[in-house]
Amino acid sequence: MKRLMTLTAFLVIQALSSTATIYVPDNYAAIQDAIAAAVNGDEIIVRPGTYLENIDFEGKAITVKSELGPDLTTIYGMTKYQSVVNFEMGEGLDSILDGFLIVNGQDSGVRCDRSSPTIQNNVIYRCQRGSFHSGGGISCIDSNAMISKTIITRCESGWQGGGIKCENSAVTISGCVIYENRVSSGGLNSQGGGIYCHDSDVIISNNLIYRNLCWAQCDPLDWTSAVGGGITIYESSTSRIVNNTISHNKLRIGTCISSTTTGGGIYCVDADVTIDGNDIFYNSTDETYSGEHYGGGIYCKNYSGTHSPIIMNNRIYNNFAEYGGGIYVEQCSPIITGNSIFSNSADEGGGIRANIYDPQFTVTISGNVIYRNTSDEGGGINCTGLNHVIINNAIFQNASTEGGGGIWCYGPRPVITNNSIYKNSAGRGGGIWCREHNWDDPAVITNTILRDNSAPTDAEIAVFGNDLDPIVTYCNVTGGWVGTGNIDAAPKWADPAGGDFHLNWDSPCKDAGDSSAPELPSADAEGDPRFAGAGVDMGADEFYPHLYCRGDVLPGETVNFHVVGEPAQTVKVALGAEVVDPPIPTPHGDLFIWPIIASWPVGKIPGSGIRILPATVPLGWSPGEEYPFQAQVGVWGNPDTVLTNLLVLDVE
Repeated sequence: MKRLMTLTAFLVIQALSSTATIYVPDNYAAIQDAIAAAVNGDEIIVRPGTYLENIDFEGKAITVKSELGPDLTTIYGMTKYQSVVNFEMGEGLDSILDGFLIVNGQDSGVRCDRSSPTIQNNVIYRCQRGSFHSGGGISCIDSNAMISKTIITRCESGWQGGGIKCENSAVTISGCVIYENRVSSGGLNSQGGGIYCHDSDVIISNNLIYRNLCWAQCDPLDWTSAVGGGITIYESSTSRIVNNTISHNKLRIGTCISSTTTGGGIYCVDADVTIDGNDIFYNSTDETYSGEHYGGGIYCKNYSGTHSPIIMNNRIYNNFAEYGGGIYVEQCSPIITGNSIFSNSADEGGGIRANIYDPQFTVTISGNVIYRNTSDEGGGINCTGLNHVIINNAIFQNASTEGGGGIWCYGPRPVITNNSIYKNSAGRGGGIWCREHNWDDPAVITNTILRDNSAPTDAEIAVFGNDLDPIVTYCNVTGGWVGTGNIDAAPKWADPAGGDFHLNWDSPCKDAGDSSAPELPSADAEGDPRFAGAGVDMGADEFYPHLYCRGDVLPGETVNFHVVGEPAQTVKVALGAEVVDPPIPTPHGDLFIWPIIASWPVGKIPGSGIRILPATVPLGWSPGEEYPFQAQVGVWGNPDTVLTNLLVLDVE
C-alpha cells in the first residue's frame, strides 16, 4: 500500500510539472486552436491583436489571458446566434478568462451554462441577446461564476439582464463597471437593465452600476411593465447588494394606456435581500404615461411567503417616482435602518412609501436620517395600512404640499417612538398627519420631539376629519399637546439646522421619556444604550458618552470631532492601528482599537456636554483609506470613566 501511494504521488507531481504556457499567435494562430491543444493547468497568453472567432473552454481548467489587457486585445465574435466565449462543460473557478475586449456576442458576450468560471479584467461591449432572451453581456445559468473587475457596457437583451443575467445561480459580481446597458422588450415587460437575478443567491459588491435602462414597448391589450433599471432580484433568500454606486438608471415605457415602472435603482421581489452601504442616486421611474410608478431608488415587495429585506446604511438621494421617491416597500417585513435618505421626490412618500395590508407583515423604519425630501403626501415618510414602526429617526426639512411634511400615516395604530421631527412643512400637519380610518385605533406617538414644523393649520400634528386624535405621551411639542408627560420647551439640540440632533447636557428632553414606550429599543439611533441615565430621553438621541465627526474627510480639509459626555470630565482621543474584532473588554467598556498609534488629551467637556475638536485631515491620507478612533471620557481607573463607541473615518 505504501508503494502504491508513493507511485500515485509521483504521478501527481509529474502531472503538475507538465503544465505549459502556450502563446497565441506564436504557437497557434487562433485562440480556439490553443484551447484544443491545452490540458488542465495550462496558461494561454494571447498577444495584442483582434481575433475574429468564438471560443469555447471545452471543460478545461485553463487560463486564457491577454498579454497586455483589453485595450490592445479583442475577441470579436463572428458566428451568428453564438456567445463570444462559452463555458458549457462544467468548468469551475480554475477556468479563467482574463483581460480581453469581447465584442459582437449574438447570444451573450460570455455564456456560463452549468459552469462556474472566473471572469476578470475584461471589457464586454456591444453584445446582445434577442427578443424574449436574457443576459446581453454575461448569461449565467446554474452557475457559481466569479465576475470581477470587468466593464460591461452597451450590451442589450430583449427581456432580462441587459448587462448580466443570473438564473438558479450563486454568482459573485465585484469591482465591475456596468453601464449604459439596456433591456428593450418587444412584449409586455423588461427587467434588470444592469443586472437580473432570478432564483439566485448572489453577491453584488463594490460595483459602479449606472445609466442602465429598461424600456418596454406597449401591448394595447395588456398591462406593460419595466422593472429594475439598475438591478432586479427576484426570488432569493440570501442575496447581498453591498457597497455599490447605483445611479442614473432609468425605466421607460412606450406610448401606453396602462403601465407600471418599478424600482429605478433596485427592484427586489420575494427576496430576503440585504442592501447595505450603497450610494443610490438619480434613479427614476417613468411617469410619462398613465399607470403606476413605484420606488425611484429601491422597490421591495412580497408576492409569496414571508420575506424580510434589509435596507441599511445606504445613502439614497435625488431619486424620483410617483410612489416612494427613495424607497417603496409593500407586503413584506422590511427593516429600513441606518440610512441617509434625502432630496428624493414623489407624489406620495418623498423619502419612503410603505404599504402594508396583510397583518403578517411589519415595516420597521429605525435609525435613519430623512431630510429635504418632497411629495404631495408625506414628504419624509408615507405609511399606509397596517403595522408600521417608526423609531429613532431624525426627520427634518421635508416638505409636503398636502399633509405630513415629516410623516403621513393612514391606517390603524402606527407606532412612532423616539423620533426627532424638526422644521418640516406641509399644507396640514407639518410634523405628522394621521388618519386611523374608522379603525378606532389611533396612532401612538411617544418620546418624540416635534419642534418648529410648519403648516397653515395644525403645524405639528394634524388629524383627518373627525378621526380619533393620536395618543401622544412623553413628547416635546411646539405649542404643547394634551397628554401624560408632554412638554413644550426648546430641546437644546447640538445643531439642528445642520442635522445634528444630539442632546445637550441641560436639555429638558433628558430623562423625560417613557421607559415603557411601545417598541422601545434597547439602543438609540447610534447604538448607545437607551437606558443610560435616570430615565429614557426623548428624541432619536440618548445622551451618553459618544464620539462622532462632522465634515467631509478630505486631505487638507478641517473636520470637527465631537465628544459627548458629562461636563468637567477629561477627554482623550486615540487613533488605533486597526479595529479589534471582537473588542478587548476593559473596566470602562470595550476597546475597539489596538495597538494605539497616538492619543491626544483634549481638555474637559464643557457645560453643554459636547466637546468640539477641530482637526485638519493629514495630506498623507489617501481616498479610500480608513482610520479608526475612540475616545476616553474621564480618568482611567475612576468608576464613572467610559470608553466611547468606535469611529472609523473614511477618507473621501
